[in-house]
Amino acid sequence: MPDHAGPQLGPPQAARGAAGHPTPLVETAAQALYDYRQSLLHALAERQVDTRFVRLRLLDMMRSEHALQFQEREKDYTDLRDVLAEIPERAMVLLGAPGCGKSTLLRRLQLDDAREHLADKCDKVSLFVSLGAYPLDRDPARDAPRPLDWLEAQWHRQAPGLPDLAVLLDQRRVLLLLDALNEMPHRDPDDFRARVEQWRRFLRDDFPPGNRAVFSCRSLDYSETLSVKDDLDVRQVRVQPMTPSQIEEFLRLYAADHADGAWAEIRNDEGLLDLYSTPYFLKLLSDQLVYDPRVAGERAALFTGFVRRALEREIASRHPLFVRDGVLHTRDRDRVAGREWSDAHDLPRHGPLIPSLQALAYAMQERFGGSDGKQVMVTLDEALAHLNHARAEDLLKAGTQLAVLDEERRTDQVRFSHQLLQEYFAARQLAAQPAPAAELARSEWRADRIRPSLADKLATLQDFEPLPPPDPTGWEETTILAASMAADPDAFARALAQANLVLAARCVAALRATNRTRPDTVELLQARLMERSRDPEADLRARIAAGRALGDLGDPRFERCRGPHGDYLRPPLVAIEAATYRIGSDEGLYADEASAHDVPVEAFAIGRFPVTNAEWRLFIDAGGYQNERWWRTEAARRWQRGEGIADGPREAARNFRQAVRDNPAQIDDWLAAGQITSKEAQDFTQWYVEMADGDFEALLASWFSSDVQTQPLLWHDPAYNHPAQPVVGVCWHEARAYCAWLSAQTGQDYRLPSEVEWEAAARGRAERRYPWEGDFDPSRCNSFESHVRGTTPAGVFPAGDTPQGIADMSGNVWEWTSSLYRSYPYRADDGRENSKDGDGRRVVRGGSWDFNRGLARCAYRDYPLPGDRGRNLGFRVLCVSPIP
Repeated sequence: MPDHAGPQLGPPQAARGAAGHPTPLVETAAQALYDYRQSLLHALAERQVDTRFVRLRLLDMMRSEHALQFQEREKDYTDLRDVLAEIPERAMVLLGAPGCGKSTLLRRLQLDDAREHLADKCDKVSLFVSLGAYPLDRDPARDAPRPLDWLEAQWHRQAPGLPDLAVLLDQRRVLLLLDALNEMPHRDPDDFRARVEQWRRFLRDDFPPGNRAVFSCRSLDYSETLSVKDDLDVRQVRVQPMTPSQIEEFLRLYAADHADGAWAEIRNDEGLLDLYSTPYFLKLLSDQLVYDPRVAGERAALFTGFVRRALEREIASRHPLFVRDGVLHTRDRDRVAGREWSDAHDLPRHGPLIPSLQALAYAMQERFGGSDGKQVMVTLDEALAHLNHARAEDLLKAGTQLAVLDEERRTDQVRFSHQLLQEYFAARQLAAQPAPAAELARSEWRADRIRPSLADKLATLQDFEPLPPPDPTGWEETTILAASMAADPDAFARALAQANLVLAARCVAALRATNRTRPDTVELLQARLMERSRDPEADLRARIAAGRALGDLGDPRFERCRGPHGDYLRPPLVAIEAATYRIGSDEGLYADEASAHDVPVEAFAIGRFPVTNAEWRLFIDAGGYQNERWWRTEAARRWQRGEGIADGPREAARNFRQAVRDNPAQIDDWLAAGQITSKEAQDFTQWYVEMADGDFEALLASWFSSDVQTQPLLWHDPAYNHPAQPVVGVCWHEARAYCAWLSAQTGQDYRLPSEVEWEAAARGRAERRYPWEGDFDPSRCNSFESHVRGTTPAGVFPAGDTPQGIADMSGNVWEWTSSLYRSYPYRADDGRENSKDGDGRRVVRGGSWDFNRGLARCAYRDYPLPGDRGRNLGFRVLCVSPIP
């Protein structure tokens, strides 16, 4: 590394020669810098981070051949400094759910940076700002200030006496920490995207290499645009949810006396494990278990408990605001002291404090069209007006004393101390008025009414950008909280379903986790979601959203059963009659499809859908990866033990690289033919043509792990792991192990279809080119032409069903078959159905979301290695004994 590289720069960044020796600051500025760092050390001294509960993972723009997505690296980090030291890019985004500790990690980074540079006397500086404070003018015609101008003002407010920020940026001195990109004020989704574009241009034009910027953001949906335009590389790093073992360890450390009971309630509940997978909620729970050991079950109850404890603290300490009539009534104080609550959400209601905080939160969100994951900030005068009470000043002070509100005195602005508390108090207001709640959350779903239309939305996307979900209303999270606090949660959800079916389903999914909804409400929503997900009048985005919501509630088309090895989901099957079927094609497109020939096929039943993540979850829970019984060949058992599992995929990638190097012009051919995106073309050139051998081998090591596998490749990737999506990232051996397990669970004979059985089910006796009658149509399947750019919930392309009702046989995911790849004619007795051949390539059928129409034909055959685990590789089951 060159000796002029700054201490926070990794070797690749230093190699770019971006940062030379900064000119030393003059003595007066040096003193100001010392004072600034000392103030940071004092202000941030309490920002402790227990690294036992921190897991950060870098996301790479990776793909299996033609697929563009973000892929997590296997390596975990516990410190942002380590991440920055490893990447060359000048900017990155820290992603994570609300409450996961993003702001704390940024502040901790600033503290560590100040402490380190105070010791080594380096002239680097850091600036932390919340993008929730980035101005939004009431006049839409007026532009927001340039990011650099706004940052300059923030800098001089925090660090008077130091040179202009622009000067320090030119001298490569700055670590910029930009918190809460998703909370940036905006008028609508288009306005938000325009504001993100302003920050992208700032990084490109006003932020020279050698400086470092770290944004924080709720999800890739908000930040991805920073990463993929104009050759500006912005890395993404995700704060991983805490694992069940980490949750248990946290409880035993911080709530030892109540850990056993709380963990017993949480451990087998997926909803609660998800809720407590962030430090914020887990700390709330730990603090409140001493008061109420039963509080673990629900999020709104957690916030209610937080407010109750804060009130108890202030009343016990005799704070004047809380012991005199004014913000609280005498009856309120008595109830707080006696802990006399009518239910889990009850708070003082005789004095104006709680009703006023509810009104303030509701007004703040209503002004900005809902919260949509952002923390709203208003001026002091606006806050007092929203409180609308003669004691408004005292109410504001009381909210601040309770740590519910946060007043920024330097700018006379007010916000709730955490976005989730803002949503909670707004939800309390909303819970009492179901009709307004439904109107606020109203969302169109019909293809001829939704705006922007699907065609208009696709026209705005670059070729690599995934199809986004329908625009949110901004009231989603608040409404879910409100449902849990409503007097009649079922009536609230049913009323909401008339305006926003998907959101009503999310509410009921949360209510069901705490047994606060009736079975008939669940069944009603399940039936309506099934209908919506397959309604030809519904926009594709609405069908996908309905399919995902159905997966969250539980899809009744999959019957949950109890077998000798635990729970399983019985898949819906479609019977295929015994007959002679025409197999192959004489179109002349691919030699291995020829020649077309007749093959007799016995009767069988095939899965209506590809195997989903919900089904696979139960295989994992049953110990399917550990039980050798399901891994029935020696090759499968070697794979299960992790012996050489990365060798084949790595060698295949080397071969693909060599083929591209031998003819790099084919990348442009693929792009021109619409087979890959422009971003994929750039990456293919970088990886397969330009990258040095050693760097490529390191890349292969990150792509293909040689460790023992206990779950699919992308099991923790939210782009692929929803219960309703087909399971992907499974190899041929894993698919067969699942079939063996399902057979033992049901007493029936489940297996992979042969390629002939698969083609017979897809083409039928009418010899269809695609599973449906007629020519290719991108509205009938999830292929490259559909521009979804990811897997979709099973069955949301009803127009692509076969006449018998089998879904997704073109597109979505490639499907493993039992057959070895051999030339035609097909003969089952020529060795191609030999399951003990663990190394031969196996046929996959059906195409996938990242391949085009030619590969989605019923006759097309592809042939990966049996150990391949691509993000587009799944399967469906076949049943032969007995046929249901």
